[in-house]
Amino acid sequence: MEVDSLLKLASGGNTRAVEDAWMSKLESDSASPDSVVAMLPLLEALAKQGQISEATTLAMTAMESLGERFEPADVLRAAGPMHLALSKKSELGEHVSGLYLKAYPDQDGLEALIEEAGVSGGRPPRRALRTMDVCLTVQPGSYVAARHDDASAQVGSIDTSDWQISVSLPSGQKSKLGPVEFADNYAPVGEDDFRVLRDFDGERLAEVLTKKPAEIVVSIMRTSGNKTDSDTLMGMLCPKFIETKNWSRWWTKARTALKRDPHIEMEGRSPYWLKYLEIARSLEDEFKGQFAALHDAASEFALVDRYIKECESRNNKHDSAFLKVIHDRLGARAMRLQESGGKQILGTWLVLRKIEQAIGGSEGGEGAMELLRKASEPLPYFQALGSVALWEQGFVCLEQAQPDRIKEFLCELLLIAPQGSCNGIVDRLVQLGMGSVDFAPMILSMVGEPVECNEALLWLWDGPASDQINEYRLITVLTKMFGVLAEVRISDQIPAEAKKRIVANTRSLLGARKYERFHQCLGEIESGMASALATQIKRLDNLGRVVHEDMLKAIWKKFPELTVVKVIDPWADESMLLVTSQGMVKKKEEIDTMVNVTMRENAKRIGEAASHGDLSENSEYKFALEERDLLRARLAQMQDEMSIAQAVDPGEVDTNSINVGTKVELSHCQSGQSRVLTVLGPWDSNLERNIYNYKAPAVQKLMGHKVGDELEINILDPQGQYEIKAIQNALS
Repeated sequence: MEVDSLLKLASGGNTRAVEDAWMSKLESDSASPDSVVAMLPLLEALAKQGQISEATTLAMTAMESLGERFEPADVLRAAGPMHLALSKKSELGEHVSGLYLKAYPDQDGLEALIEEAGVSGGRPPRRALRTMDVCLTVQPGSYVAARHDDASAQVGSIDTSDWQISVSLPSGQKSKLGPVEFADNYAPVGEDDFRVLRDFDGERLAEVLTKKPAEIVVSIMRTSGNKTDSDTLMGMLCPKFIETKNWSRWWTKARTALKRDPHIEMEGRSPYWLKYLEIARSLEDEFKGQFAALHDAASEFALVDRYIKECESRNNKHDSAFLKVIHDRLGARAMRLQESGGKQILGTWLVLRKIEQAIGGSEGGEGAMELLRKASEPLPYFQALGSVALWEQGFVCLEQAQPDRIKEFLCELLLIAPQGSCNGIVDRLVQLGMGSVDFAPMILSMVGEPVECNEALLWLWDGPASDQINEYRLITVLTKMFGVLAEVRISDQIPAEAKKRIVANTRSLLGARKYERFHQCLGEIESGMASALATQIKRLDNLGRVVHEDMLKAIWKKFPELTVVKVIDPWADESMLLVTSQGMVKKKEEIDTMVNVTMRENAKRIGEAASHGDLSENSEYKFALEERDLLRARLAQMQDEMSIAQAVDPGEVDTNSINVGTKVELSHCQSGQSRVLTVLGPWDSNLERNIYNYKAPAVQKLMGHKVGDELEINILDPQGQYEIKAIQNALS
């Protein structure tokens, strides 16, 4: 019968039923000192009702029954608490004293200690038993901590004739205390207790702080009511034991270890709140709370994977019942998503697959397989996955679900895959027979659609693992990355989370391996392109101060001539290309057509020509390759121009002289004929409408001249000397 039921019987006065249940418990095979301690509330209830005699009889019976099966020291584990439960009103003191004598037969002066402590009477049981336990625990050289302050001490000599105990304080001061006074003021602690290390062994403290920081935190918690917070810890340890500048790194290391301790519960952040649990949490308890707070498949997959690995690291078998609960919850969600047509459903099925593999040891994933079998276009499902781990699981299922189309799907997925998945996709495509010629159009797509294919673009920059990916220039990729950063800054079409991710990933990869790829890029370009690159970097305010400065320093070091400050007119600056916004849109459309239409058609022709057999005599194949080289060169030129293009602001056109964006009225000095010409960028020129490219050598000679100036012009009819009559804003 449970304790709660017995308490109800006791409160109803049914003492006989209580005694029968107590005896039944003692006579059972499961009876132990711990099971008797669990029954203590019953003795306390009887004592409160004035039934001291009945309660004492039950306690005496328990001690006798346990004494027949357990050692005296084990029986004391139950006898002491029963003595406390009945307080001074019981007659257990003499029996507890007898148990001490039996449990410690070789202890000198034990009878004197029992007498001094007052176990048999004369002192409250709690104080008497505490005196016994403390004095029997300590020995010369052991450490104790003060009960009422933050001090510690070391035990010196123990005179067992009268149990006078000497203690030494950190200051060197010594004192002698009787057993009761000693136990009232001190509690035994280990040599690794924080207070002991702090007061007696600074060298050892420094070692533990460095190698086992979590142990120090636990020690501090155990002396602070089993709880503390990170701010309090910092105040205790800095700057005396840890330099303040090193606190963050030390706390990160400690926190990582504490998270793995089943006795520690951690909440919040800045400060973190910590609690020490006497009864350790199970791994399942820890993960259950974390899982309940998640609502996306990527995080859920990561947590399930971490739980399984944590079980392996602790040599524990994972709890199938725990995983089954999660499985059922996710299964219900998958059904809802299936009904609503949500694209997140693939991620949920893949988490279920991971759990099924853990529970049953089988391949699992029938839900994911069925979904992908029916999908004519699986890309949207993959775009919603959100993590490399899920993508990799998805590839496995996709290949099993649609083996005949896997090559086609992987080619499409490579353009939108997370950076960490790209090498795996390429490796599989190489196994499926693809080579560098086949990958070239895909690389052009990545470069041509840098925002949509940003992860793949960053993968190109970081350096693909396969030697089949080699048809691209680093400078082209870099300027595209900068272009994406510029677009991220002003675009309202890119979601905020995507912006944050793009900027963070780009910064990280630019600085990776001490800017290795950036230095490699600088080694492949000339001074003019380096100048244009520096101009781009200066315009970007989302690179971060450190990356911004480091990259500019690298350019100045590689090209010291660029550090010479020159006053250059805008139309003469080789590091930028001035165009109208309409011209820029037109050029983007031209590049898009080149990448997605012209070059794809060329790649198709190369493939068709190659399929005809002997390539050495295949003129169609050779012509297609030559066309490919010309297209690549043209695309590279357009991309280089786009990287330095800057739209002219219509409101800022300088009409004091001939500039980009001006309309100029001229008069022929001999015939008096009037002519009008407009000066714009190379993407806006139209000779039929008298719109000239300012980059043309003949037009460059006109730039900077003012109203009233006379100059020789050979691009107009008639040629000859012209006077500038008026200069207007052609874009306003």
